[in-house]
This record gives sequence, structure tokens and C-alpha cells, in this order.
Amino acid sequence: TLYVPTALVDGVGELWWQAIEDIITRQQAIALTADGETDYVDTGTVRQKHEAYSALYWQMRQMPEAARIALLRRLASDYGYDLDQQCRDLIMDWQELRHFAGEPLCTIGAHTVHHYELAKLPVEQARSEMAQSADILLAQFGVRPAHFSYPLGGPLSAGPREFGLARDLGFRSAVTTRPGGLYARHARMPEALPRVSLNGYFQSRRYVDVFATGVIFSAMGKLTG
Repeated sequence: TLYVPTALVDGVGELWWQAIEDIITRQQAIALTADGETDYVDTGTVRQKHEAYSALYWQMRQMPEAARIALLRRLASDYGYDLDQQCRDLIMDWQELRHFAGEPLCTIGAHTVHHYELAKLPVEQARSEMAQSADILLAQFGVRPAHFSYPLGGPLSAGPREFGLARDLGFRSAVTTRPGGLYARHARMPEALPRVSLNGYFQSRRYVDVFATGVIFSAMGKLTG
């Protein structure tokens, strides 16, 4: 299943986590403002870039969506970074997505409109993000998506309120990023499914074989809840 945040396909979304990485990569120093105070952070070395990215990423993760967007746009303006061009360069457009969706093994799922962390939004805005994304995908592909993925998907991003919204909106399943394998008990809560994560950090066939068993993530799920 390919989960689609529709504004990004339109070329107007904001991939903030990638944007701040790109900005830091290109700069020898950046100015970070928090609580009304500005710090100038050296980013000349790889280590300094990693440290600056980690600090800024977690600062932005803790922000309300509106504040995070405002900070991102200010950084983009200050450092000459084109957010719209970034989105167009990195995200498939609708024509490309239709070609992808035509593959028999591909299912299109909903992933909100703007890829906002739903738990940070008022309930009606969260509901709208979820419902509108399904409506747009229905209009584009002629089929209403039955499956949903919560943006970021951890405990800070989606919880019981969002699970209830997914259920009320008629999604047959909704996936989090909480680690774990699928078991019989998940049939009772298909709107809060765990995930086995396989990403760019693990570039080896051996990792694929091990992770696909689900054992590691099931153990992690027991530790993290």
C-alpha cells in the first residue's frame, strides 16, 4: 500500500524534515531562535551538522503545526531555500502516481492532505485532513481508499482520538509507526496497527531477512507499549 499525502502530490506540501537537513548541509552556520532568543550554531563539520539537525528536528517536533510551519518558512526565506521546488523535485505528481497505481500489487491509501501530525490539530481539522485526503484520492482514482496511515505515526502524533476518527470515517485499517508484528488481537483494533520498519538506515539484504520476521519489532513493541 502506498499512502498518499495529497498536497505533496499537488506540489504545495512542505517536507520540513528534509528541508532543514538540506539547509544545514549547505551552511557553515545557522541561526536558531527559541523562546525569543537567537543562537548561532556552527555547522561546518559533519558532526556539527548532525548535532544541529538533531536539535532543530526535535525542537520542531515539539511545536504546534502552525508554529512549525512558520519557523520552516522563515528558515527557507533566510537561507534561500525553495520549498515548492523541493516538493516538486521529490514527490511524484498525479500522472506519475497513476502509472504507479496501475500496478496490480499497488494499493493507494490515504495519508492526510498536508502530512500534519494529527494529534496536534483541533479535532475538526484532524477529521478534515483525513476525510479530504480520501475524497481527493476518490476523485483522482475513482476508488475511495480503504486504508490510512497516520503521519509520523508515533504516540505523540496519533492516539485514541485519531484512532476513533479513522474508525468513524470508515477506514478498514490504519497504521501507526509503533513497532510490532501483527497478531490475532489486532483484528479488534484495525485502526491502530503496528509497523515493521525497513528504511534507508538498513542497507543490507540480511536486514531485510531479519526484519521481515517481525521478531525485533514485536520485542520493541513490548518495551515501548
